[in-house]
Amino acid sequence: SNVAKYMHSLMAVELNQDVQTSSNYMFFACFNLKNVDLTQTGLTTIAFASFSYGLSIINLKFPTNLSVIGGQSCVYNSIDEIILPSTVTEINTSAFLSCYGLGKIHIVATIPPTLGNTVFSGLPSNFIIYVPVGYGDTYKSAEGWSTYADHILEEGQTPNRMMLAKFNSAKTDEPQDDMR
Repeated sequence: SNVAKYMHSLMAVELNQDVQTSSNYMFFACFNLKNVDLTQTGLTTIAFASFSYGLSIINLKFPTNLSVIGGQSCVYNSIDEIILPSTVTEINTSAFLSCYGLGKIHIVATIPPTLGNTVFSGLPSNFIIYVPVGYGDTYKSAEGWSTYADHILEEGQTPNRMMLAKFNSAKTDEPQDDMR
């Protein structure tokens, strides 16, 4: 259809405050979409698979009142850094699965959002989750977040040698390619 052709060639999306809801698969497989700016919207939920397979998405700005990040909403994106606003209370299963370039996740909420399974699976081995100053231990011990304790730092901290060594050893644990 013409709509599908248009969607596949879409390169940037900036939605305004009239947008209050997103639908499942809203921008699914928009392969050329690079920039998504939702900051001016009234969105409180990013629906299931909204931006999945947005292989070219490098810049994704979330709305300031965002509460729920839907399951598989950002699978296979090329984003390298995200900022999740203080209003986020829930990040559902596989939300950021296989975002191979996602190295920095900034979470502004002081109460750790409810976390689904495999939210950050398939990220680079050295990805960092930055949380508010004074809340590192809160996140490291929170249900679901404890899985990623080795990746959690407080905003402004930098990875120390021990942390970097863990990341490097994690790389060698991957199955080696025997195709010679």
